[in-house]
Parts: sequence; C-alpha cells; structure tokens
Amino acid sequence: MVTLEQYKEKLWLVSNLALRQFLQRYQGSFFGVLWPFLTAAIQMTIYAFIFSVILKVKWQQAGISEPREELPFWLVMFAGMSVYFFCSEIISASPGMITSVPNYVKKIKFPLAVLPFVNLLVSCATACVFLLILATAAIFAGTFH
Repeated sequence: MVTLEQYKEKLWLVSNLALRQFLQRYQGSFFGVLWPFLTAAIQMTIYAFIFSVILKVKWQQAGISEPREELPFWLVMFAGMSVYFFCSEIISASPGMITSVPNYVKKIKFPLAVLPFVNLLVSCATACVFLLILATAAIFAGTFH
C-alpha cells in the first residue's frame, strides 16, 4: 500500500526534476529562460505579417443562423500549432527519456515511472508559454472571447 508520504516524495521528485530539465534546456543560451517567450512571440509575429499583410487570409466562422466575425488566420494557425508543438515535443522526447539519465537507471534506486511525468510537465510549461502569447495576441487582435 502506498502512503501519502510516498506520494509527496514522488511529487517533490517530479517537480524538481521537471524544473531542472526546463532550466537545463535553456542553460547557456543568451536569453536563458526568456527564450521560449521570444521564440513564440517572434513566430507569431512572422505568421501575423505573412498571413495578414502579404496574403491577407481570413478565417470565417460558420454560424448556425448568421455568419460570425472573421478571425485572423494567423491566430487560428498559431492556436493549432501550439497544440501540435505540445504533442510533438512529448513524442520526440519520449524515446530518449531513460537513456538521457543513465546515472539514475544504473547507479541509484530510482522510480523510472516518474520520468514520463517529468517530460509531460516540461512540455506543459512550454505549452503554457505558447498559450500565454496566444491569449495576449488575441486580446490585441480584438478577438478574445
């Protein structure tokens, strides 16, 4: 039977490993932890410029009785790409999950079942950054409902 204390220990372990992995991902880069914010903002700016200024693409919502307002296509595309990046980040990191930490596997007694949760938390942190940038852009675009 698993006790509450063991759950607390595993939760502490997962959160610390996730924080460590997130910080290690951007360690050594010029902007550090601000890098995910910058990449998401730059990516959205490029999408907005290309799809609204150059191509002038709109996304029309189909309503039941009346057509609703048109959304900027770049906003809809960035929303979909945020979900895609979240899923692809989890899937691409999964094969090397255990081999990336050989000391945990070989030298100490370590619960390997927590590694997927660490990967999930790090991907969720990146997805939250993307969604924060998306919500900010939707507010500025006037389409936030």
